[in-house]
Amino acid sequence: MEFQAFSLRMESGAARQAFAALLLFAFLLSGTTHAEEAPPSPGAAEEKPPGVLKAADKTARLLSLVRELREGRLRYQSDLQGRQRKLSEIKARKGELELRLAALRRTAEENREKEKRLEENAAGLKKSLDLRNAGIAACVSEMKSAADRIRRFVLNGFPFEVEERAKPIAEFGDGAAAADPLASANSLQRAFDYEISLGATSSAFQGRISIDSERPKTRYMRIGLAYMAFVTETGDEAGILEYAQGGLKGGPGFVWRSGFDYLTRLKLRNAVEMAEKRRPPAILTLPVNLGIVRTPATAGDPNPPGGKPDGRGGNR
Repeated sequence: MEFQAFSLRMESGAARQAFAALLLFAFLLSGTTHAEEAPPSPGAAEEKPPGVLKAADKTARLLSLVRELREGRLRYQSDLQGRQRKLSEIKARKGELELRLAALRRTAEENREKEKRLEENAAGLKKSLDLRNAGIAACVSEMKSAADRIRRFVLNGFPFEVEERAKPIAEFGDGAAAADPLASANSLQRAFDYEISLGATSSAFQGRISIDSERPKTRYMRIGLAYMAFVTETGDEAGILEYAQGGLKGGPGFVWRSGFDYLTRLKLRNAVEMAEKRRPPAILTLPVNLGIVRTPATAGDPNPPGGKPDGRGGNR
């Protein structure tokens, strides 16, 4: 049996398997035919004819080829499945990344909105801060002006506890007012309150006063920030504080006026004892300064001692 040569184009695994099966069948058929046409002789039973050897060799090669084709097909299928799994994983990963990208875009948009609101809030806060700073600067300026007025009132006004009254005003500096306006305002308010309390109270205290060349012990009485009188311990001299030309360094200021008659000195002594709570309250007629600028004939210390109220006196 003769075979004609032919070519076959294999485009798939199934075509290759069919072609291999056809070749195997053809070679097997060819080997059987040659065996029928040339049977072996009895003497040469162990020797195989050339046709049989050729067919067997072809069969072995075809079987090997079929095995290789099957193994290749299995490898191809395994590789294809692996690639499909990898592709599925890539697609799933792509979906996850797309979801994350969408979330990141939403977050970025939200952050842009927040940044915009923060910028608007910062602009509002800056405007409020500028207004606050302007208000603080105006308050500091007003406090400086008020402190200067109090300072002039204390230094040029009624000469009682001048150092104590001027101390909180002296501590009110430009730097302190700007650094801590609230504390400076509180300090200034305390100075105002103290001045008001002095103007609404009376007190008695002791000290000394220069009369001629002597400095006798003296008892003082203060009524607000408008009236002050003294009387010596012996009662020989008494006087009042009045505003007159020839005071501090020869200019306008407060000086002691004394040289009163006995009845006036007695009234002043009674007034001092009332301030000391050693005498019950009573209505007295006392000499007062009517604000007339004059040069007194008798003047004591231009700066009368302030002092503190003693144990018998006190503010009331």
